[in-house]
Parts: sequence; structure tokens; C-alpha cells
Amino acid sequence: MNNTKLVQLLHEVGILRRTPRSGWQTIGAPFESVAEHSFRAAVIGYALAKMEKLGKEEEHKVVLSCLFHDVAEARCGDLNLMNKKYVHAHHRKALEDAMRGSGLEEILELPIDKEGNGKVALILNDADLLEVMCSAKEYLDEGNKYAQKWLDNSVGMLKTKSGKEIAKKMLAADSKDWLFKTDLFRKENRKK
Repeated sequence: MNNTKLVQLLHEVGILRRTPRSGWQTIGAPFESVAEHSFRAAVIGYALAKMEKLGKEEEHKVVLSCLFHDVAEARCGDLNLMNKKYVHAHHRKALEDAMRGSGLEEILELPIDKEGNGKVALILNDADLLEVMCSAKEYLDEGNKYAQKWLDNSVGMLKTKSGKEIAKKMLAADSKDWLFKTDLFRKENRKK
């Protein structure tokens, strides 16, 4: 392992904290970074892997795929759907160049670009979409009417049974239920 190259990769990945998710800019949603997206996608991916009853090794691959699926955007930026109509970014090459010499090249063996029909690729696809849907649902619940179009566009793209189940529950819930339906919140309100 080349520690110098690894440190360079760690700093490069840090750029994702300041790399905006460009799709949300088109509808006036708040700033969201690629790093924020990748983190929640990894949590969703892990949950989906459990729901789909994958083994530990496959769960591990799902989480790593979700964490690394947008690393290339540190070099290419996050292109929204309109950008992609006119611009082609070489994500795979960017990822290969970033990983080369870091000691983490095994990441390149994962379905980072969501290609393939294996369970890991399918769950990565759904985790990525569900993360977008979670953000869209939050923006919708906060009053951004354009977020509904993101939700409508995404639902039909889900591939796993578990992903579809999660989407159905998410769309039926209020995105702030995690806060307002807790015992702590109800107790605090009773004291006033």
C-alpha cells in the first residue's frame, strides 16, 4: 500500500463534502453534498441487503459499492439529467485513476457504476434511488412542490422487492415522523 497515494485519495474524497448534488439545484432545493448522498445511500443499501437476506460478504459489497459509487464525482462533478444530455463524463476512468496505487483497488471490482444484474448491483441501484427519494420526500414535505416530480420519476425505476416496499412506506409517511412521533417529543409537549 502506498500511503502517499492513500492520503491523496483521502483528501480527494473529502472534496465530495463540498461537491453539490446538482439535480436539486434545478428545483431550488437546499444544498446537499455528494458525500451526504453517499452516506445515506450506504445505510439504505445495508438495510436493503439485510431485507433481501444477502450473506455477510454480499452485505459488505453492497455497503462498499454505495460508499464509493460517486467517488468519481470528485473529478467529474455531479451532472444532473439535463447536463448528461450534453456532457459525457468518464466516471469509470476517473475512479480508476483515483484508486490506482491507493491500496484500495479492490473497489474497482464492485458494481460501482450499477452495471450488471447481480444482487449487489440491483441493491446499489435501489439504494441510490431511495436516497434520492428520501431527499425528495423531505423537500416535498417542506413545501417544494417540484420534488413530487422526482418521486414520480423514481418509483418505477426500483428493482428489488425490498426497495419497492421501503418506497411505499416512505411515500405514505411524513418525513418528520422520526421526530414528532417519539415518546420524548410527546412528553416534552405535555410539560408545556
